[in-house]
Parts: sequence; structure tokens; C-alpha cells
Amino acid sequence: MLKLIDIKEGICFYVLCHSLLQELNALFSDLYSAYQHFIGQPHFDALLEVLRYQDVAMLLKELTESIRNLVCYC
Repeated sequence: MLKLIDIKEGICFYVLCHSLLQELNALFSDLYSAYQHFIGQPHFDALLEVLRYQDVAMLLKELTESIRNLVCYC
């Protein structure tokens, strides 16, 4: 059976949850900003597990062509 809560209790609960969510959002933003531009060994390990040898060769070829185009045309 559902119990009806008093409006004051509901408002307090909303304020408590809202402030907690704001704090969690700020914490997540701080953590995310530290690793925002990180690409490292764990990412390459995961890619190599998923890709086959031919795919890795094609990926490296495309990356070198893209880098060559960026260097030559800038």
C-alpha cells in the first residue's frame, strides 16, 4: 500500500536529491576532464583484440595516409 507523503517532506526529499545529483555531476565532470583527451595502451589493446591482422594493417595504412594529408595540406 502506498503512503501519501506530506508536501513538506516531498519538497525536502526533492531538495536533498537535487543537491546530491548536482554534487555527483560536478564530481563526474572533474573526473572526466582529467581523462578527456586520453588515448593509451588499454585502448590499443582492446582494438587489437577485436581486429584481425588484415584490419590492423588497413587501419595503419589509413592512419598514415590521413597524417600525410594533414601534414602536406596544412
